[in-house]
Amino acid sequence: MAAGTDSGAALSRGTAPSGAADNDYLAELVQRARERRLWEQRTWHVLLHYKPNTLWPGVTAEADGPGFFLAAEGQTSPQAELEATLAAFFTEQTYPPADMTAQCTFPARHAWLAGELGFDPARLPVQSCPRFEDWRADVAAESVSLIFSSYYLNNPASAFGHTLLRYNRTAETSGQRLLDRALNYAADVPPDENGVVFAWRGIFGGYLGFFSMMPYHLKVKEYNDIESRDLWEYRLRLTPAELDMMLRHTWEMGSTYFDYYFFDENCSYHLLSLLEAARPSLQLTDGYPVWTLPADTVKQLMAVDGLVEEIIYHPSRSSRYDHKTSALSEAEQRWLGRIVDDPQAVRTPGFTALPPPRQALVLDAGIDFIQFKASGLASTDDRWRSPLRALLLTRSQLGVPTPELPPIAAPVPPHLGHDSVRAGLAFGGGRHDEAAFDPLADGRQVNYTEFLFQGALHDLLSQDAGYARDAQVNALQLRVRAEHDPDYLQLEQFTLIDVVSLFPLQRLIRQPSWRLEAGWQRNRDMGCARCVPFRLRGGIGLSAAGHAWGRHLGFLLVQPTIAWDAAFDDGYRAGMGLGLGWLWELGTRVRLGLLGDAVHFPERDGGDVWDGHALLRIGLSRNGELRAAYRRVGAYAEAQVGLELYF
Repeated sequence: MAAGTDSGAALSRGTAPSGAADNDYLAELVQRARERRLWEQRTWHVLLHYKPNTLWPGVTAEADGPGFFLAAEGQTSPQAELEATLAAFFTEQTYPPADMTAQCTFPARHAWLAGELGFDPARLPVQSCPRFEDWRADVAAESVSLIFSSYYLNNPASAFGHTLLRYNRTAETSGQRLLDRALNYAADVPPDENGVVFAWRGIFGGYLGFFSMMPYHLKVKEYNDIESRDLWEYRLRLTPAELDMMLRHTWEMGSTYFDYYFFDENCSYHLLSLLEAARPSLQLTDGYPVWTLPADTVKQLMAVDGLVEEIIYHPSRSSRYDHKTSALSEAEQRWLGRIVDDPQAVRTPGFTALPPPRQALVLDAGIDFIQFKASGLASTDDRWRSPLRALLLTRSQLGVPTPELPPIAAPVPPHLGHDSVRAGLAFGGGRHDEAAFDPLADGRQVNYTEFLFQGALHDLLSQDAGYARDAQVNALQLRVRAEHDPDYLQLEQFTLIDVVSLFPLQRLIRQPSWRLEAGWQRNRDMGCARCVPFRLRGGIGLSAAGHAWGRHLGFLLVQPTIAWDAAFDDGYRAGMGLGLGWLWELGTRVRLGLLGDAVHFPERDGGDVWDGHALLRIGLSRNGELRAAYRRVGAYAEAQVGLELYF
């Protein structure tokens, strides 16, 4: 709405002041707002979630629910929305979805405009909002914490981690803190949604995202217990006035929804907008024009001087179980396996011969294991209910305390991990031994310069401090080569997603390892050196870890593969094969990897293809590393060395 428009034009949703005096005071408020151009203030833009348009002048609000706007053009006109809001504050008209008045639907807008314009309560009375006041009293927030839930690769939406907010009451014990209120933002996904459809719609905004408030213990059960994800709490330092404004704006979020996108308008992004409402000078959401990763938002909060006042680590149920089993001797670990399989084994002479405190430790570990395995299962599931009851009864009859263990050592927190975006420059050379292979037809050396850019996040050779161990999440990885003599620019690889999740076998916990990869990869095993087929590859198998001169991890996966390209006889080729690898950690800075893939294709499409890599990473700093690689695919071999930086 233009600056000279009459204030009555703002009443686009049917609101109207009740009398001439109200009209006069509304006109006065609108005039004062126009003189100060309040709709241009950052706080107003934060409360309405306005963002500058990319390709044309003006702004557009990111909120997509119509109940969030009181002016017909409010999503794109901050002035129209401000003036319609002022007009609505004079009325008793109610608005969907909660059927409350504008003052009660938008208490943050009301508080800010009242402070800026100095509302006269005799001319614009403050309305009673019992539902909002009851809700605020129930939340009873004394402070707020951002909770980071660690990476969970079994769910694509959580592979990059997850964040939520917790409104903290005054509490003396951890049990009381579980009764705090958690604020979550997530996509509304049908429970039976197909995985491929889920990924497609999540990437391209096919879901609606909603804020929801729930008891914090429900999120602890979901993340900490069922999914065994460590939680990191970042307690924030906000003034009472800032916390009050944040609560008010949280209430306002119940009137709208947002189009949900995995990579940008996701859980972390919109939680940052609530912190901006508390303190508009933070300008947190402006730093994410393309994608928003949860760990990056935590790092951003840590970069604001004085914003984070305390960091608390909450180990998952599996971390607590691992901590207890690490205190068991080899013989006690064997007893642990026996009593889990047969709780009656606690009555055998061998077990009862253990000192009572050691029996208690073994029983506690067994109880933790069964609770871990039973997480999320129906309480009527007798597979675990009966042995759990038997071990709990034995433990209660033992009557001795558990031996005191040292505290669980907290891993490196997510904000201290390397940054998420990676760029690199490498120099190398390749040679093919078969004359039919173009462009190396005469078998000579071809040198190249390779440029790397990766949107996110972490690979198996990266330093895993702050990240999930034995895991890889590479997204939007681009490798381009400038080949010399003759000069030629060639796409080497463009990976949409490459996820590897390795779960080393343990005495009791046996979880499959797996991978999923999709993207374009230059062909090296057929006579088409410029072909870049699209490849889709999956895998499932086992991995095992050991410690001798550093940590070792080996894995073996069964991997079906399919690739599409016009160079193949049928336009595609499909085969079955194996993926195997061995990783060796020498401290935190050096990591060596030997990785191989063997795939059997039909003879006309290449036959048996062997692809082997020898990889070396040497860490220079948190965000810098040297890498060297040797690769052999059939008759083709190459070697390169380069520098890669995270930022």
